Amino acid sequence: MRLFWFLLLVSACAPYVPVNHGGQTRVAALEAHQLTLYLEHLGTQHGHHVFDLEVINQSTAPIEVFPGRIRAYSDSRPIHHERGPDINRPGLPLHMAARSPDFILNFYQQRERTRQTMAVIFSVLSVGVMVYDAVEDNKDSRKTVVTESDVNRAVQRDAAVVASVAIADAAGHSAQAMAQENYFLPREVFPDVLLPAGERQRGKIFVPSEINMRYLRLVVPIGRVEYVFDFKRRTNS
Repeated sequence: MRLFWFLLLVSACAPYVPVNHGGQTRVAALEAHQLTLYLEHLGTQHGHHVFDLEVINQSTAPIEVFPGRIRAYSDSRPIHHERGPDINRPGLPLHMAARSPDFILNFYQQRERTRQTMAVIFSVLSVGVMVYDAVEDNKDSRKTVVTESDVNRAVQRDAAVVASVAIADAAGHSAQAMAQENYFLPREVFPDVLLPAGERQRGKIFVPSEINMRYLRLVVPIGRVEYVFDFKRRTNS
């Protein structure tokens, strides 16, 4: 049973690779209608699949690219088409929209605030545990007879101090790491953009990781054309 859950966890963390390239490359490429698109699965982070999308406008007119319009489908079997408008009907692929840039920026900022709050809480608790330990040690030092129970309680308090400090440090490092991610994120997210002729845009796309089956399709609508990317989880077999 443990082996089953381990294999399930490893499978869920495996990257997606393009179906049409036989797993030999992680970057999918499409070129049509004077546009070139590159898409790569970077991994899973904070409940989202993260993709690197690059769009090159080789036409003579500007184009609109909105990440929030990208659709994602997931299934345990290869996805040959979208199978009709009622995509949520049982037996059809799971369907979700990619996150908009504003949603992702707000989502990450909220996570940073939450981690900062937790870091403060654990820091205060750690100080409280240390103060309590110091007070109790002072009481024990005034005793003329120290019992085995006193020694055991002192050992337990010391262990609690060590644990509380470690937890507070971990919470602080987690908050710092999230703050660093948020510092770079606005320059990394693929924005809503009117891409001029001859220009290119590159950035990260975020798809909720509730879509987590073996096969994954991303549909990127640009103008009247939908660019379809099919991925599957990479396995060792």
